[in-house]
Amino acid sequence: MKIKHNSQFVKWLGIYFFSLVVGAMNIGSLGSLLRLLAIVPVFIWLTKNHTIKINCVIVNTLFFVLICALSIVWSINFDVSISRTVSHITFLILLIAVSGYSYDENEINYLKNCLVWSSRITAIVVLMFGSYVQGRLYLGGIISEDPNYLCAYFLFASVMDVVVLLSVNSSIKKKIFSVLELMIYLFIILATGSRGGVFAITSAGIIILFLYSNSKDAITITLLKKILICICIFIGLYQVTKLLPQDIMMRFSSDAIKESNGTGRYELWEDAFFAFKHSSFFRQLVGYGTGTAIDITYLFPFHRHNVMHNVFVENLIEIGFVGLSVYIINIISYIYSSIKNKDLFSLAVITGMVVMSFSTSIYAFKPYWNIMLFIMCVSKSYKSVLKKENKNYKNIINVL
Repeated sequence: MKIKHNSQFVKWLGIYFFSLVVGAMNIGSLGSLLRLLAIVPVFIWLTKNHTIKINCVIVNTLFFVLICALSIVWSINFDVSISRTVSHITFLILLIAVSGYSYDENEINYLKNCLVWSSRITAIVVLMFGSYVQGRLYLGGIISEDPNYLCAYFLFASVMDVVVLLSVNSSIKKKIFSVLELMIYLFIILATGSRGGVFAITSAGIIILFLYSNSKDAITITLLKKILICICIFIGLYQVTKLLPQDIMMRFSSDAIKESNGTGRYELWEDAFFAFKHSSFFRQLVGYGTGTAIDITYLFPFHRHNVMHNVFVENLIEIGFVGLSVYIINIISYIYSSIKNKDLFSLAVITGMVVMSFSTSIYAFKPYWNIMLFIMCVSKSYKSVLKKENKNYKNIINVL
């Protein structure tokens, strides 16, 4: 099927995906440059389509945004709650715009390519402009990103690299390229010193290794191939660690994790649960307002005044038990959609994002947004795209 009426929309949505790294470029009160770029596909949808196709993903996302918006009424910091809600609304509008189209196989391939290349562009930027601060690799300057969050940018291409290594349709050159590329991502992630990043990319890799299969291979051959790939990755990982400062590698030792108390995270979480326990029933139910985590730390005897470094804990105290429940249902709806559509690429990436959210506060986080938007695209195309690929999870499309 040729790209027709939605060609411009898909083109600009792909540019939005591709330009992920500029999401780390802050332009003052307007937020990130990527937020401005998101206006283009939304404008095209508003002027040329207007169609809204509701499904469970949109409904769940809408409920979550509504709860965040309502929390402004009882928020202890109106400005912060309004700003956070505006970010959520921005994503919701983009999600609704994406749902208004149907996508063919070429369009899904193009969008997936853009996601993969967003990882590559980010890696180039990090290697060119990144610098070590207190022993950890940071991306600073005009384009800046926290080292913990930076790791999520590489999930897209890392997942695809593992797929290429498993695929019988990939040439030797592509497999060699994927090995080298994967080693670069592992080097950067380890250099950031982000333990959450390591867990995220590992969990995404495990999803691929366990669920991916080639119909042309016997079960024994597939198993041996996966074991061989794991061995190669561990050997490569061992070689990569030799290039890193000793201080970085010490961060990943069990002794360092215990000594640092999870870099203060465990203490923060304990304080958060104390705050929740000693809050009124109303606050336990609906929280103190979206985005108010730091403000809450001044209401109770917290050891540190910081975000919770855990999206689930943060939701619990910001929008209460009701908000947390809706958030979890919302995330599950995206995971379920990936499984239903046999979209292993998205399933692996969003699993990595969820794992990362246990140690970071990834709100209004563009890599997370992008995989959710892509899941919506696939859900609007699976009847045509996946009809030919219903035998197994081999529908990871070759994008190299």
